[in-house]
Amino acid sequence: MSIHKRIKEGRERLGESEESFAKRFGYTRPTVQQWERENGTAPKLDKITDVADAIGITLDELIAGRKPDGTKSLPKGEYLIQQYKTGGAMGDGVVLRDQPGVIRSWQVTDEWVRANVPNCSSPKNLRVVTGFGDSMKGLYNSGDPLIVDVGVQSVAFDAVYFFRVENEGFIKRLQRIPGEGILAISENKAYRDWYIKPGMDFEVFGRVLKAWVGTEY
Repeated sequence: MSIHKRIKEGRERLGESEESFAKRFGYTRPTVQQWERENGTAPKLDKITDVADAIGITLDELIAGRKPDGTKSLPKGEYLIQQYKTGGAMGDGVVLRDQPGVIRSWQVTDEWVRANVPNCSSPKNLRVVTGFGDSMKGLYNSGDPLIVDVGVQSVAFDAVYFFRVENEGFIKRLQRIPGEGILAISENKAYRDWYIKPGMDFEVFGRVLKAWVGTEY
């Protein structure tokens, strides 16, 4: 697979259009079309690392097709659920308050996906996010791994979402309240609920499908 195909596959895995992907790097759609065309031009040196980060692979994998462990591809029927990265102009991104570290990736089988997250939009849209802070204590603990579906980028129904307001990231239960906006609800009732109102710089990164709650013994 060429670098052009890897860029296209990565963009499609993110569920982004050519135009929205281009905006991450301050470009327009024709530039991304060049990156993805077999006889087109590759990203410039000052952007190629950002492109690799945005689609969740290493620079070596983007250029040469080599995975971090030196392998070329995963076995058939397996998926690599990688750490969520915002990429582009936001860098590694959003401010995640009190985040105690990250989980880089999980390699899972197709059977695992069907058993644990059967309602995902696609296995390729799954990402790992480390739960942070204690505002959602009761649903998960700070540092617990969460599986997020980045194929869901709007609040179509009430659920737990990973999102940002301005440059700060949140994981909250979101509920639409007619005439008032979207209510962000914390599981820990020591925290006040608050509204995401029209006009706020608000973006949904994905819907939280599952949390693994750690227990100390």
